[in-house]
Amino acid sequence: MCWQDAGGRAVEPGEQDRLVGALAARRYDAAVIFTSFSQSPWPAAFVCALAGIPVRVGASREFGGSLLTHWVDDLPGGVHQVDRALLLLRHAGLPAAGSHPRLTVPTQARTRVRPLVEAGPYAVLLPGASCSSRRYDPDRFAQVAGLLAGEGLRVLVAGTREEAPLVDRVRAGAGPAGRGLAGALDVPGLVALLSGAAVAVSNNSAGAHLADAVRAPVVTLFAGTEREAEYRPRAGRAVVLRRATPCSPCRAFTCPFEQECLDLTPVEVATAALGLCARGRAA
Repeated sequence: MCWQDAGGRAVEPGEQDRLVGALAARRYDAAVIFTSFSQSPWPAAFVCALAGIPVRVGASREFGGSLLTHWVDDLPGGVHQVDRALLLLRHAGLPAAGSHPRLTVPTQARTRVRPLVEAGPYAVLLPGASCSSRRYDPDRFAQVAGLLAGEGLRVLVAGTREEAPLVDRVRAGAGPAGRGLAGALDVPGLVALLSGAAVAVSNNSAGAHLADAVRAPVVTLFAGTEREAEYRPRAGRAVVLRRATPCSPCRAFTCPFEQECLDLTPVEVATAALGLCARGRAA
């Protein structure tokens, strides 16, 4: 939501009204607001209340009045975010079907990406993230692309339309084996693409979690902004790469230093990715 925009952009006039109107038009019966321990549910609860959503569930140690109809104030800190979300659901009386994230790929999404999937083994590279402190150096990412292409993998580099320059920069490293997909995929399409990948390489961002939820092997380039124990992949085969730094977890949107936590060589990243591919073939 606009209150937690990591890019720091200003909220446009009328943006809140449009969001409230969009939610009201869908006539939701309930809203469950998932947050980390450092985020507040109250802005989102306020929007949901304005939209007339009658049941609003969230967790916070601070009291915010009746904006949450079901307020939980005792979720533990330091647990994995999946477990935190499940605990919130449990407090709301909603049983969980399991403790590992899982996504089902829509048939239409599989159909749309079939030409990409059926052309041979491929790696998906996701160089974007909502803030610069969590983005691995793009020139090093391009070198990773080249190393994977050199081992016979097609390299598909995905991102949003706004990330097109970043995607093109990384894709160029793979030469003829590379293809840029900036703005070409919606979320179901990206999930479908990840579900067939030999390996994915992603910053600690949404792409890593989507890959984990479809059991794609994933190398996560994990910046020191967060604790691994709270956000690392937990369902499928994964390798988490980072450098230990005394400033972690910093929660910073922009690194004031030299991003020592992501001082990873392209060879190190590519070796981890190819190792996951080899384990997949052996399995």
